[in-house]
Amino acid sequence: MKKPDLYRLAAVRVFGGLSLCLLMAVLFLFITTSCSDDSSPAGPDGGGSNCINYEDYLHIAGFCDTPGGARGVAVSGDYAYVADGSSGLQVIDISTPGSPEIIGSVVTPGLAYGVAISGDYAYVADYESGLQVIDISTPGSPEIIGSIGTPGLAFSVAVSGDYAYVADYGSGLQVIDISTPGSPEIIGSVDTPDNAWGVAVSGDYAYVADYESGLQVIDIS
Repeated sequence: MKKPDLYRLAAVRVFGGLSLCLLMAVLFLFITTSCSDDSSPAGPDGGGSNCINYEDYLHIAGFCDTPGGARGVAVSGDYAYVADGSSGLQVIDISTPGSPEIIGSVVTPGLAYGVAISGDYAYVADYESGLQVIDISTPGSPEIIGSIGTPGLAFSVAVSGDYAYVADYGSGLQVIDISTPGSPEIIGSVDTPDNAWGVAVSGDYAYVADYESGLQVIDIS
């Protein structure tokens, strides 16, 4: 397994964060005010500069703090499920979007980085503790019912049918049979050129965000 370069990751996160902040600032200025200079007639006032202020349409409608460091989220029905780092899985009632409220939680053995929902189960990518399977049939009382370690560091998870696909950092993509949620089992894997950070599944393909090796497209048929 490729070992994480902690200094490199820290630098990427710091400088990447600064770049993201600058990008968000520019994006905010662009999307909140859209103007066009047009010499042609534009209504009762004739031509000139026409501006649309989008602040009335794009704004934070609600907020709910979590006890850990929120790293991932999935939504199903009236609930948001937050992968909250050292605080595990947080279940948040979003039936009133302006007033989201934590109604349940369960601490996972590792660090909850990613989460996917399928039916009555939440599947949490739990860093060094692999995949955690959590029963959410009673959202206020989530309960871990199964787990399986992965050879790498589980950062992200996607679910399709009876399978969970875990982006497992230095160990690429892990394919896990979840047909029996209480007893998940690794049935296949493929190493990727770099470190697998994220994964999405569509049809017969898994799409893996592989750090400096870009996007890896994997046939999972």
